[in-house]
Amino acid sequence: MDEFQRGFPKTCKCGATVMMKTSKTAKNHGRLFHACPNGSEESKWFHTFKWTDKCMVEEIEDLIDKIDDIEGASIKLHKALGACESEIQTLEMETRFCEAVVEKEIHDFKMELRSLKNMIVKEDTEANQRLRLFEKNGKVLLQDLIELCNGQSNPIKTFSANQIIEATNNFSETNHMIRFEFMYKGTLENHLVLIKRATWKLYTSDTLQKIIRDISVSSMVSGHKNFLKLLGCCLEFEHPVLVCEYAERIPLNPETLLPLQMWIRIAKEIAIAVSYLHTPFSRSMIHMDINPSNIFLDSNGIAKLSGFCLSVSIPEGETFVKVDADRVEGTLDYLEYKYVTTGLITDCCSVEESLFEDEQNVMNLRISDRALVYIRRGDCVTLHIS
Repeated sequence: MDEFQRGFPKTCKCGATVMMKTSKTAKNHGRLFHACPNGSEESKWFHTFKWTDKCMVEEIEDLIDKIDDIEGASIKLHKALGACESEIQTLEMETRFCEAVVEKEIHDFKMELRSLKNMIVKEDTEANQRLRLFEKNGKVLLQDLIELCNGQSNPIKTFSANQIIEATNNFSETNHMIRFEFMYKGTLENHLVLIKRATWKLYTSDTLQKIIRDISVSSMVSGHKNFLKLLGCCLEFEHPVLVCEYAERIPLNPETLLPLQMWIRIAKEIAIAVSYLHTPFSRSMIHMDINPSNIFLDSNGIAKLSGFCLSVSIPEGETFVKVDADRVEGTLDYLEYKYVTTGLITDCCSVEESLFEDEQNVMNLRISDRALVYIRRGDCVTLHIS
């Protein structure tokens, strides 16, 4: 018997094909068996002989084993499929997360591009706007310089808007020197400077022309020690900005009043400045707005006259100019009476302009084109300026 072949045998050891037969013995009558045609039950040790029912049992046992193996493999496959499904779900979640991240990054990138585009457009627009303002304001300034001195003034340095903004920390309150006014302290080219910027309409009309007049006259008198020196200007704002040497306003607070002799010296130096406006130029200049807010003191205590927005020039060959009554401008308490009542401006008449009022020291201090007068406790003293 071939013990090594489980189930139904196919061939015998001798090479013959195994056949299924029916036993005719009394003991196993009618029992099916598989045997080599060359052998018999007595020669089963040399030729194949197996009872069919045993072959069937072996086939069933092998089939059960295979089923068990298949079931085990199926369980493993099911677990593997579950792991794959879990992995697929994880990948799907990661994919969705990546898609969300990528979508957000794309959105942020688009926003950055849009912001950059807007910034470029804004900068380009601002640059063009500043260029247009520079050309417009520069034209008005040149026309005023030609009118006043045939364009033969001291060179005027120009600063960019960015330089002014940086110098004043974008016109911050910490740099704002005087409340309700337009004076700023700043640092420009490593020097402390005074920056004058008009942020609203200062006068009833012609704001631009008045600021330009301030620049023009300041440039003409910058060489004189008793005028606030103009270092340059910026024409890139709607209203041009003046950059001047740094100086402080004269103190008017009763707690910080200056000695009487100091007031006299200030008045004398301002009188000299006013006189200078009338003499060295082809056209006499009349300040028209002398008041304490336009007088400064430098670190050495030297008085400096400023604020030429309302200055008027008298044409060559003429002795006066006249303005309409509704165009009379200036600080009300300091306007000259004849000018207010008649609108007449001359370089000869005593155009007295009040400077100071102090109850303790100087009761009423005035200057004219050629003389300084102060009154103290009812005593009038006149100092003539040559």
